[in-house]
Amino acid sequence: MKRITQPGTADSTLRNIVSCIAGCLLCLLSVPALSSNVGSTLTLDGSDVVFNNVGDFSAISSSTNSEARPGSRLQLIKTQRKNSDNSVVLGDLYDTLFAGGVKSANSLVLGFAVNESQQNPYITLRSLDIDIERNDGSKQRYSLGGYQLQVKDTNQGKNRAEARLQIDLGFDFFDEYDADSTRLMIIRAQLTDNNGGADRIFLSSRYTANAMSTPPISGVPLPASLGLFAFSLGLIIWRKGKLTRLD
Repeated sequence: MKRITQPGTADSTLRNIVSCIAGCLLCLLSVPALSSNVGSTLTLDGSDVVFNNVGDFSAISSSTNSEARPGSRLQLIKTQRKNSDNSVVLGDLYDTLFAGGVKSANSLVLGFAVNESQQNPYITLRSLDIDIERNDGSKQRYSLGGYQLQVKDTNQGKNRAEARLQIDLGFDFFDEYDADSTRLMIIRAQLTDNNGGADRIFLSSRYTANAMSTPPISGVPLPASLGLFAFSLGLIIWRKGKLTRLD
């Protein structure tokens, strides 16, 4: 014979508490991220200490001169103009990385060296598109998407980057290319507020060797899995009071 078990007062109170917690967590998940993004602009001024997602890139400041030393470097863009583009043979990227002791790279890390005046130390990278030609003839594009980067000139020296931009390739660069590769990397950049000296974007062997291996900060204040766990726990306890049991 089966009978319906009515939940006791303690069970009912526990269910109410858990349901309340679950509701609060789910509400928090709907709150916009608290990060350095303002609209679609990310400001890098040397104070940030974590990577941020900006389109297909992960970006962080190089906050000290020691962090900014690039090792072997290959200049991709040097410009005082608002719009710049350049093409670089991938065999040259291979040589630069290899000379810096890199033998495997699933990511490439670029340095962005700002050369502005102290009166107006910020520069804005409004867009950055990088196409990498694959050996099968296709092109793989990496873009800032709808983001812009505002970067402060914090380091002295034209070879020390104020910002690092990481590209996760999805393949090992050294498995596909070698020193004789003639495929191209095509770079297009749009800058504003660049009224000082020439600003530079370059490939760095040192930055690439120290490429981030963990996912960047997404801006979500609480993991979605935590909210789902609390919600599921509340649902299980609520249903427990309705289950039947054998005498």
